[in-house]
Amino acid sequence: MQGYMESEKINDIVEGAFTKVDLSVMNKHRGLDWKGQLQAVLNFVPGCGGFLAQELQNYLDYRDNEFLRKYTTYIMELSDISVDDRLEFAKEVGAKATDAPGNVIANMVDSLDNINKERFFARLSKARIRGDISIEDFFRLTTVLVRIPYTDLDNLPLYQHDYYDEDGDTELLYSTGVLRMAEIGEEGDKYILSPLGVKFMKWALESPVEVKKISGTSTSMAWSPIGEDEIDEIIDKHGAEKQYKESDQTMFDYDVLRGK
Repeated sequence: MQGYMESEKINDIVEGAFTKVDLSVMNKHRGLDWKGQLQAVLNFVPGCGGFLAQELQNYLDYRDNEFLRKYTTYIMELSDISVDDRLEFAKEVGAKATDAPGNVIANMVDSLDNINKERFFARLSKARIRGDISIEDFFRLTTVLVRIPYTDLDNLPLYQHDYYDEDGDTELLYSTGVLRMAEIGEEGDKYILSPLGVKFMKWALESPVEVKKISGTSTSMAWSPIGEDEIDEIIDKHGAEKQYKESDQTMFDYDVLRGK
């Protein structure tokens, strides 16, 4: 078993497959495992495809394999996007991040902790390529995808209405920016999808979403009854203050303060 694949070779594989190959060829190889599918794509990279495919075959390190498995899942979802559109998207991503496009895309793919998230990442990529979201939102929503556990994604639709989950996902989702506070109350705060959360559901999860518009955060207040003892205490205090103000002691204190 050899060591890690050099980052430059990873970049060549990522950028070559993403920007130079008609990914529809992968549809003919869906019966293969991920490595066979990726090798089939790399063979079509102009000028160096055979070399890259051989490099892939030579490296059996788990870390490299795991990354390339996730990357193959990602690009398979983009097989209906033309080479030109993917190339323009890669250039935009690289320019915005001020880094080589292959490095940026590779880091995004690798940062996802569940291979099923790669399909959601592909949806966000398509949404940007089609112009449905801005390049800034592409980066923001990808960061959200990284931070939310895969098992909590199914809970997002619950927040189309004021909601709080005692199991703990509310605080986590709120910290990622997909929720905003909707109500502050004695019985517990309620949360609802934020504008970023609505975009995430629409473009990453591709789920229908409808959220009521709120202009601020509502506050629920409750009045507690005052007991007779508390009423007597208030009256006694008020009476004492009134008696003091009307006494000679008040004038004496006042003269002392004035230096007389």
